[in-house]
Amino acid sequence: MKISNRDVDDILARVRQPLQDDQTLSVSLRTTLELLIALIQILTAPEKPAAKASASLVGSQFRVVGYEKRQVIDLDISRFVTEYPAEILENAQGRRIVAPFPDGVDRPVQYGPSVKTQAVYLSAYQLLPYERIREYFEDQAGIPLSAGSLFNFNREAFDRAAGFEYWVKDRLTWLAGAP
Repeated sequence: MKISNRDVDDILARVRQPLQDDQTLSVSLRTTLELLIALIQILTAPEKPAAKASASLVGSQFRVVGYEKRQVIDLDISRFVTEYPAEILENAQGRRIVAPFPDGVDRPVQYGPSVKTQAVYLSAYQLLPYERIREYFEDQAGIPLSAGSLFNFNREAFDRAAGFEYWVKDRLTWLAGAP
């Protein structure tokens, strides 16, 4: 099973081997760790489907003629942080040079485009008040936002869309005058 794009079975296999090899662990600690690994396996194991219809009808007059499918679509709201380290070089005179960060990464901590987009959508399209949006991000993803940040996200979206209005008007005017 994968959780947040990590293969739980692979991780447990890598943890189990050093645990078996380490002879310095006490019996109680080893037993506790093995129990925890077993619990993780039980909790992350995919649910076993009920016995297949064909398996319980062995020897009868039935034959498999196809399959019926069902899908479960779900949403995973999660928070992840990407950290960008920049190497710092210093010469003998104490002069420092810092490697550049990627475009748009200009503060020590900042919100990414997905957070901003979701916040603006909830504010401008769903018309939710800032306090409710702030609570949503805190409760669902553990992301603390202030009303000031939400206001700034909306302002940034407005500023970025400012030229779009003129572009659309220009295109519509051109289309209206086209033969």
